[in-house]
Amino acid sequence: MHFTEVAKAITKNLSRPAHAQTVHNELIKDNRFVLVGRGLYALAGWGYKPGLVRDIIKDVLKENGALGKEEVIKKVLKERYVKENTILINLNNRALFQKNPNGTYLAI
Repeated sequence: MHFTEVAKAITKNLSRPAHAQTVHNELIKDNRFVLVGRGLYALAGWGYKPGLVRDIIKDVLKENGALGKEEVIKKVLKERYVKENTILINLNNRALFQKNPNGTYLAI
C-alpha cells in the first residue's frame, strides 16, 4: 500500500487527519514494514526483507548461485516493485557483482 493510501485510511477510520509525510516517516522507522517500491510498503511478516535493490540482488544470487540477467530480474521483481532498469543498473555494479563469460552473474 502506498503511504498516501495509508494516510487516507487512517483519516477515514479514525475520523481525524493523518498527514501523508508523517505516516511515511513512521513507516520508515517501524521494523514491521518494508519499503518495497516508490512509496509502497509491505509487512515484513509477509516475508519481505528490508534493504536496497542491490541487497536483494545479492541475496538472490547467494541463494540461487549464478543466474542469467532475466532470472535475476524475475526473482528481484517478486521482492521489490521497481523498474527493470533499476535492477540492471545495480547488477552492473562491478564492485558487487561479477558477470561470467557465459552471461550469468555472481555476487562478490
